[in-house]
Amino acid sequence: MRKTTIVLAFLVAWFFAVPMGWAQNYGDKEHAELAKALKDAKISLQRGLAASAKEGKPISAKYEVEHGKLQLSVYTMKGDTFSVRPRP
Repeated sequence: MRKTTIVLAFLVAWFFAVPMGWAQNYGDKEHAELAKALKDAKISLQRGLAASAKEGKPISAKYEVEHGKLQLSVYTMKGDTFSVRPRP
C-alpha cells in the first residue's frame, strides 16, 4: 500500500511539473528579443494607456515585437465593445 501511494504521488507531481518546465523554456528567444527592444522604447506603458483613454477605458497594455519592430498594444473597453489599438 505504501509503495502504491509513493508511486501515485510521484506521478501526480510529474504530471504538474513537466508542463511547467515546458512553459518556462518556450519563447526564451522572443523574451530576449523583447528585452533588447524595450531599451529603445520611446513611450511608456503608462503614457500608452493615457493616450488610449479617448478610445475608451484602457484595461491592459503590452509590448511585443512583430516583424522585428517593437509595438505597444493597448486594449480598451467602451460600453460592451472591446478593441485593441497597436501603436508602433
